Amino acid sequence: MPFVISTFSASPDPSHWGIVGWSAGGTCAVMTTVMHPELFQTFVDMDGQVGPNAGSAPQTIARLFGGDAAAFALFDPTTVVRKHGPYSGVAGWFAVSDTGPVIHEPAKVGPAPNVDPPDNPESHTAVATYLCGMVSAAGIECSVVPHGGDHTFPSAAQVFAAALPWLAGRVHTPGVPAIGLPGATPQ
Repeated sequence: MPFVISTFSASPDPSHWGIVGWSAGGTCAVMTTVMHPELFQTFVDMDGQVGPNAGSAPQTIARLFGGDAAAFALFDPTTVVRKHGPYSGVAGWFAVSDTGPVIHEPAKVGPAPNVDPPDNPESHTAVATYLCGMVSAAGIECSVVPHGGDHTFPSAAQVFAAALPWLAGRVHTPGVPAIGLPGATPQ
């Protein structure tokens, strides 16, 4: 960020920064935003996972975190959101390669619910619905947006094109109007 700010005169204001990722990158977009809302206030998660994943929870902890469950918890969005407490000014778009209705969750005030992740972590809709419900309870407005495609680069490109007007307006791109998340009631 310091390089981008100094080289391109970008704003250091976190409301001007967002993160977009597909698949594991989508997981990282959510993870980084909830870990660092003082740096990023907007994310687009395209077909991400519930959290770091290299197999089962014990396998992930062993493979990615050297067996250290506490280190894993530092990067688990559910744990991070529950420990952080209420967020302010953060919003996210969860895109899923599935069909179904758009689900919008306004930002709420209160602790994240103590609900277990979905039984089927391979279901992008189940994962996104779980994460959106969890983060919205902690103050993050979000929508789950099915796009009917599949988990491929061409579909990810289409999702990015669909999310870009919201993202660009949200991060205050000059000349781009702010628009609400899909499913949100117009203000």
